[in-house]
Amino acid sequence: MSKKPNLSAVKTAVHKEKFKHGSLAVVFTVVFIAVIIVINVLVSALTTRFPSMNFDLTKEGLNTLSDEATDVAKEIVNETTIYIIGSEDAIRGDEVYSNYSLKYSQVANLADRLHELNDKIKVEFIDPDLNPQFISDYAGDSLTTGKVMVKTDKRHKTLAVTDLFSIQQDSSTGQYNYYSKVDGALANALYLVNLDTVPVVTTKCSPFPITFPRLPACSTTTTLKSKSSTC
Repeated sequence: MSKKPNLSAVKTAVHKEKFKHGSLAVVFTVVFIAVIIVINVLVSALTTRFPSMNFDLTKEGLNTLSDEATDVAKEIVNETTIYIIGSEDAIRGDEVYSNYSLKYSQVANLADRLHELNDKIKVEFIDPDLNPQFISDYAGDSLTTGKVMVKTDKRHKTLAVTDLFSIQQDSSTGQYNYYSKVDGALANALYLVNLDTVPVVTTKCSPFPITFPRLPACSTTTTLKSKSSTC
């Protein structure tokens, strides 16, 4: 007479096996999630330290420095600070001049790349609401959100949004076209504030002094649709 199988023992063994495999699956899942988190943290830290690791996905190369701007940045020997007026979150999130659909984050992105090229160049964000004293110290420059000040111990240069972008309205459609001048504007300001002396001349047509900072060999105009250079 054969013995009947011990169903209770079989059920216990099956339960233990399922528990074992289930526990291993949980462990592997936890380890996988932990690895993903660590990778994200490392990538975030690296891209913050080295902005050029962030690929420029814009068709027009809006977040890529020109060769001329790169050359200017590498030649800077004085401590130079690029002050971007506005909260960092608003600047990087394209909230500044958002009613014009302006990609203002380009200013911060290119400033970061200039800093990466030369640690003599620093980038700071000045929120007028949190740092009204800074705004008062340069009252003559009428610093408001969207403006940029490039400064050394020698002098400073303030850039308005119209120095950074050219905004033109189509008379027939009413739509706005945007042309980026950020690359050249930042490069020229960096060069100007680092000059030992600024050349000044007068002309017969105008008694007022005119300064001539060096301009890049080519001026680049970037639109939301195309990019062209004129020499």
